[in-house]
Amino acid sequence: PESKTTSAMPWGTGTSRCSSVPQSSSRACPRRPSSELAGSIDRRFGFATAWDEPRVKVLPLAPVTRTWARRVLAVGDAAGLVKATTGGGIYFGLLSGRIAAEVLTKGLRNDRLAATDLREYERRWRARLWPEIRAGLAFRAVVSRLSDRTIDKVIELAGIGPGPLAAMLLAD
Repeated sequence: PESKTTSAMPWGTGTSRCSSVPQSSSRACPRRPSSELAGSIDRRFGFATAWDEPRVKVLPLAPVTRTWARRVLAVGDAAGLVKATTGGGIYFGLLSGRIAAEVLTKGLRNDRLAATDLREYERRWRARLWPEIRAGLAFRAVVSRLSDRTIDKVIELAGIGPGPLAAMLLAD
């Protein structure tokens, strides 16, 4: 599938972890994109290697509609609190987990875990994380419309130059 985010990260001696975020929705992606993805990464990073069958995971790239319900809070990846540009979620997961712990601690102390009591969690994570999430979604919307050549030029103008960061940002 055509991808606008492809990355390779060293992972031990002689191995790398590679990821690709498809440009189109997951429904439009083939069920087994491994050979196409492997060829794309080989061309982009100059590899010529045998590839193991990849593990395919679907990650939400935007928050779910509602992250609270009676006795339930969705945090991190489960809530769609990920970076829209990379699908990474550690930072948002830690922050939303901390907010959830604070809201749940208060709810447990007061024996108030109804949905109306737990919606405070969403209000707080939105106040803290939404500006960054919104900016990432806007950036992804813009970059997904750019050609590889244009992205190369933007990176060149920014002075990033060739290297792991540039490779991570470039699309195939």
